[in-house]
Amino acid sequence: MNPDDVEQHSCAVCGYVVDLVTFDDATIGWQHTAATISNGHDDHPVIAVPASSIRTNELCDFCTAPTARWELPAESYSIEELPGYNSAGGWGACDDCAAALRARDWNKIIYRAKRAFERRNPELPHPPREYYSIMYRELRKHVTGPLRLHAW
Repeated sequence: MNPDDVEQHSCAVCGYVVDLVTFDDATIGWQHTAATISNGHDDHPVIAVPASSIRTNELCDFCTAPTARWELPAESYSIEELPGYNSAGGWGACDDCAAALRARDWNKIIYRAKRAFERRNPELPHPPREYYSIMYRELRKHVTGPLRLHAW
């Protein structure tokens, strides 16, 4: 199953967007996004429902702020340099990250994302700046349109 062919889903318990997990073109199931997990909203199993059927909460996919009103549309992709990394569809953005995206200020995006991760996870090893550079370089290759207000 191609994640691009599946309607966006959210968790009926917490209301946050969930990702469809596939491996070798086989569907495994739904999981909370990395941003949702790092904000502590993964204390329950995912109950996936179409996002249009509930009020969906959206975290910024860059800095994990709880107010992602914007979407950077993108196709789904994986990154060979980052084993296990998959991105499904568009990326949510808060007002501050959206402003940086409009300015094409990827250094600011990297700074905001890295700082947010370090604040949320002080006990974990922090990914190097190069991790974010690789991630966002690949994202730019898969953007399918301009930044826009979320439709939900």
